Amino acid sequence: MDFARIIFRDLGRNSRRTIMTITSIAVSLFVFCALMSFAELPDQMRANANNSVRLVCRNKAGLGHGLPQAYTQKIQGLPHITAVSAWNFFGSRYRRPDDTFPTIDVDVQGLEVIWPEWQIQPAALASFKRSRRAALVAPKLMQRYGWHVGDEVALFGEQDLVPVTTQIVGVLGPKAPENYFIFRRDYLVEMYRQFPHRVNPEYDVDFYWIKADSVSSIPSIMSEVDETFANSSYETMTDSEVGFFTSLMSRLNMLFALAKVICVIVLITMTLVAANTAAMSVRERRREVATMRAIGFARRQVAAMLIGESLTIALIGGIVGCLAAYTMLWTADIGREIMGPLGAIRMPLMVALYGIAGSAIIGFASGAIPAFHMVRRNIVDLLRSN
Repeated sequence: MDFARIIFRDLGRNSRRTIMTITSIAVSLFVFCALMSFAELPDQMRANANNSVRLVCRNKAGLGHGLPQAYTQKIQGLPHITAVSAWNFFGSRYRRPDDTFPTIDVDVQGLEVIWPEWQIQPAALASFKRSRRAALVAPKLMQRYGWHVGDEVALFGEQDLVPVTTQIVGVLGPKAPENYFIFRRDYLVEMYRQFPHRVNPEYDVDFYWIKADSVSSIPSIMSEVDETFANSSYETMTDSEVGFFTSLMSRLNMLFALAKVICVIVLITMTLVAANTAAMSVRERRREVATMRAIGFARRQVAAMLIGESLTIALIGGIVGCLAAYTMLWTADIGREIMGPLGAIRMPLMVALYGIAGSAIIGFASGAIPAFHMVRRNIVDLLRSN
């Protein structure tokens, strides 16, 4: 007996209800996967930075306070440090006030040493070091604006109203943050000198990226850097890359917790929808179940057929919902405005697998309870029921 054919034939018995149930489950799984992808961001960032030998040195008073550019040479002179680069997020707009992306001015030296996984091409790196107006751009950003190597990009500082005109000399590798626009810090300092009433960029380093010679050196570097600048006008707080991102994301802990709570509510709602559909389907087929048992079908065969219908509906809805969420989160820049330099929200493959597995479990459980209850009933009672 081809049970798969029977199951799919029975799904069309009430096509409207089947389609509505699949749609409800798909929408529920879509919301679940999107929220779980957001809630998983801290774990993803910690996993990516777990084996990193990079450190972040920032002002002890907080990220809103800068550090002097003069700290570069002092940090570089400390033991077990292989490279140092000053970073500053230059708030800018491109064509319109709402047309923004993470624009970062960096020190030229040490960029390829600190970020080898960015896979900057040697020719692009040489051009970046040679030209003061040079810029390196992430591939996603290049695609978004239709830029090409050699194009000039005019930016306008939002906070200090400083115009900056850069020229794209290369593209960052695929493992670099997908929305970064990087240009030279010495060029920005030069532009600021033309506007003496603006903030002095020599005291406007958001943080320093430091490359250690080994993982074992990180604790000693952290303490030595902070001791070097202790009791100064600009005291520092140095963290490992994992510690820095953990601290950065801790401000959003309430949102992450709320996302997980909503995920649980979505799963409960999906369970109720699937259970209601399975119960209605089984109840409508009392006489059919009795007839099948009367002509020789075993209880477990009838139960398997009823559970199979519920499982199929849940799986179809789960796959459609997870696939839609995966496609949308990897093709659209969802959450870019919220996450800023951390990038848009992307859906890990494991979240999709969890969603499909969850829909399968819910489909099985919601079908098993009414199915087993039905096959235990007396055949004569089932035939007499209306």
